Amino acid sequence: MSFLESLHSLFPGDGTFWENRLNAQYTISLDADKLPDFKNIVAFLSNLPERDHIAITVTVDDETFFSFENKKPFDEESWETYLKNSTDEDCSFDIAIKITKTKHLGHCTIYSYNDFIKDLASQSFHELIIFFNTLLLGESSIIFDVLEDGKCWGTEHLAFVSDGASIQLDECRLKTLEACRDNAHFLNFSSCNLLPSDFHIGTNYEGNPLTDKFSKLETFLSIAFISNSFSFDKEGCSTSFSALRDFKEEIHFVDLRFNRHWYKIYEWAYSDAHISDKLALVRNVVSLNCKFKKILDIDETLLASIQSNYLIYLKNNISEYLTARNKIGDYISGVLLNLSEHISNLSTSLTHNFIGVLAFSLTTIFPKLISGNTGIQFSDTSRNIVFFAIAISVIYLIFCVINFNDRILTIRESFAALKDNYTNIFSEVELAQIFDNTTVENRIKRAERRRLQIISIWFFFMLALACGINYFSEHPLSFNFISSSVSFNTCSAPFILIPC
Repeated sequence: MSFLESLHSLFPGDGTFWENRLNAQYTISLDADKLPDFKNIVAFLSNLPERDHIAITVTVDDETFFSFENKKPFDEESWETYLKNSTDEDCSFDIAIKITKTKHLGHCTIYSYNDFIKDLASQSFHELIIFFNTLLLGESSIIFDVLEDGKCWGTEHLAFVSDGASIQLDECRLKTLEACRDNAHFLNFSSCNLLPSDFHIGTNYEGNPLTDKFSKLETFLSIAFISNSFSFDKEGCSTSFSALRDFKEEIHFVDLRFNRHWYKIYEWAYSDAHISDKLALVRNVVSLNCKFKKILDIDETLLASIQSNYLIYLKNNISEYLTARNKIGDYISGVLLNLSEHISNLSTSLTHNFIGVLAFSLTTIFPKLISGNTGIQFSDTSRNIVFFAIAISVIYLIFCVINFNDRILTIRESFAALKDNYTNIFSEVELAQIFDNTTVENRIKRAERRRLQIISIWFFFMLALACGINYFSEHPLSFNFISSSVSFNTCSAPFILIPC
């Protein structure tokens, strides 16, 4: 049973009901014998939304006889006592039911659908804008709960539904509104809480009195969020486009017409993350195309022109994008090649170093071999000179390794700096894909393993050379690792200091 049916059943007769956007009221006169029972009044109030304030006032000769409120406890005893003691069959009561609507959790109530819609349709565009701007403040959507059966229609963010019906609403309204506020400028509207999609009807029915008003508001707001600046008053609006050609036009509400192409342009411009770029292009094209036509007279060719220009814009950006990616790819390839060259240079340097030391050492061996001596012994002086050459080789090794480590550190730092340099060009996902550290780090680890291998080979060769020279020397050095001392077999070795 609908609200009006329940109301007329509780208070039968020729009553008067009206409802507007914020309030509803029902008045009727009843004889004493037709007054409803207390329990029926309480049941009627309990079935209505708790968010609204509902008061039933019973008066006699303009004096308040009794009152009921849904937000206050009911006094049944006082009601029954007064009926028994103060009324007779000829007494007539004036009953007024006053409803003050309240929005709560994105829901509002419509008690009489036809009255509510008729009131909305009778409002001016300026009044509708003010009303919905207040209603949608901070809301992702508004659902009007219709206390009648068979009502179901709505826009992307507004729904008019009866109990049991439902409409899928867009939940991204506040995010879209934030993007629109960042890219549009209202000169005399401190806080615009409206979007064109608030009035873009998705589900409708034939003969809807609000179709015309909502469609025009959709066009009106689409132009507002596409233009550079926008202002409106009770008579209409003024919109301006500051682009390749400065363009300004005034639109009076009496001349406002629905043009679906403006909503398509708005929807295209705010459809992804490149809003500012798209709007700049739209404003340029609009300022040029509206030079010889009214802003409400545009057709599908304007959107086609905008999209074709955007494709050209994308091609230029794609070319620059691919060039940037190719440069980065070339750089990474160069890094990998440099790492291979550094390893090769380190290997070559230490090989030359080792060959030099070995060749120097052999100059003391060949004379012994050529002389035909059965025993090869090196003088202490020759041995010390070879040890000195090995010490120089150690220093050279240290410098080579330090230089190699510096080059690896430089590669890592330049790689990170290059990645930071492209943070404004590529997204985080693209940066992760392009600057994949895995390849470079794997190559660096391979270089570090090769470095360790080269140092190990050099160390063992030099150690073997030093031990061999020492073994065949006249007075070999003995190493006592337990006492951490080095001593000679005899104290007659020249130029040798004996550590104590």
